[in-house]
Amino acid sequence: MAFRARWGDDADVEGDDEEIQMEEFRTNVEVFGPDAKGIKTIVEHKVREDGAKVKVVTKIRISKQKKKVSKAVSERRKWAKFGDAKNESRNDNISAVSVEQVFLEKRTPPY
Repeated sequence: MAFRARWGDDADVEGDDEEIQMEEFRTNVEVFGPDAKGIKTIVEHKVREDGAKVKVVTKIRISKQKKKVSKAVSERRKWAKFGDAKNESRNDNISAVSVEQVFLEKRTPPY
């Protein structure tokens, strides 16, 4: 039986050639699926900060959701934009996170 080197054994090479090999090593990403159960597998090979090659396997479940929307809402989405919204893209109207503290006080009757 012949000895097969593993993919991580390449990092064990010593000398000046090791730095060249690490620079030439690019992140490889392979995507498989989704399979019958809706699971997509992403295999990524990358180099850590300490120079070791690492294999990262990520599994993601893909699912489709149906969302009911009233007929009136679907008609309003077809309208042309007007006013200040005419110059904005779809992602411009996103809420911003505030870092200041907001204090709420509980009021009891009589107001």
